[in-house]
Amino acid sequence: MIALIGNKDEKEIRVLRGSLLMLGYPAFYAAPTDREASSSALAAVVFDGGEIPPIADPERAVLADRSALASDAPGAAARESLRVKERIDEVLEIKSGVRFDNFVTKTYAERNGVSVFLGGRLPLTERERLIVRLLSVYPGRYLPAGAIAAACFPGPVSDGAVRTAVYGINKKAKTLTGFPLIKTKPNDGYSFGG
Repeated sequence: MIALIGNKDEKEIRVLRGSLLMLGYPAFYAAPTDREASSSALAAVVFDGGEIPPIADPERAVLADRSALASDAPGAAARESLRVKERIDEVLEIKSGVRFDNFVTKTYAERNGVSVFLGGRLPLTERERLIVRLLSVYPGRYLPAGAIAAACFPGPVSDGAVRTAVYGINKKAKTLTGFPLIKTKPNDGYSFGG
């Protein structure tokens, strides 16, 4: 997950989160004082003038230009969003060994927007692919529905929306291969099974 450190009501943070979600990167808002969120993030985006949370790894910090993201100049926010995305890519690859553009595990692969599970093409929606990406970077760890919703949905949703999305992913995976892609554990949440 990518933590956007700051106030979720600020325009530049909303713009960057929307861009990251559209580019397929799970991102959530985190207050500068939220130690738990900052420590579990694979990358933390801080805005010029903001401070890196004390618990966060400074090598996972990515600086974003607040004025460019809030600008009304044509393309300014898009250029800055892409620059931040490229820096996030570097941090994810160097610090975690994760590449979202070409993701491969033993049973699941994603290349150029095409998902393959156990050798068959898995027709996932963008939201479903985002959930799979999020869970895949935390192998063996169960994430609660609230954390998945905060990182993968554009606005507040209930746990039922996450449950429905996971059901859809697993239904497609089972139809294709006979096996689910996401493990479910009551009271613990969801984990990547690929």
